Amino acid sequence: MTGVIADARTESLAEGTVPQIYLSAYQRRAKDLAIFVRGQLDTAATPVELREQVQAVDPELPVFGAQTLNEMVSASLAERRFSMEMVGLFALTALLLAGLGIYGVISYIVRERTHEIGIRLALGAQQANILQMVLRQGLQLAITGAGVGLIGALIVSHLMAGLLYGVRPTDPVTFAGVALVLIGVALLACYIPARRAIRVDPMVALRYE
Repeated sequence: MTGVIADARTESLAEGTVPQIYLSAYQRRAKDLAIFVRGQLDTAATPVELREQVQAVDPELPVFGAQTLNEMVSASLAERRFSMEMVGLFALTALLLAGLGIYGVISYIVRERTHEIGIRLALGAQQANILQMVLRQGLQLAITGAGVGLIGALIVSHLMAGLLYGVRPTDPVTFAGVALVLIGVALLACYIPARRAIRVDPMVALRYE
């Protein structure tokens, strides 16, 4: 007597579904059997209660390895979870370094334009217009960089698809969030030195090197 059931992941959630078939324990004896219990049970007392019920039938039958479904799933994903935690740590480090790099480079470029800003102020340019110009140019650079970075991230994310389960490698929310953070850092790197430069006396700015 046999019964065919739906494909299932019996070894790991990461593995593909495998065809399953039920065999009668009386037709094909196994070295061990698994008992699945479902209901409103006290998970702490379940192993003891199951052992008592099984050994009430045969006192010599050993009962071991009791686990809840959540524990089994967690153990199955432990290695993959550790890998993703390490990837996440490296990603956060990379994001921090990228933010520091963007801030340092763009703020340096804006500071180098202090002389130009002084000339514009001396010729009658409004501080608000200069600030808008610097922010607009910085935003263009940031958007260009974010676009190139997103293309690279899409390519790399597909290489990491094997490490994921139940999660798409291309998460639009994450990609958009990281891009907005880096664009915000770029705008901040433009705003702070530009704001400082337009407050300087034009004659002092003209002598800036």
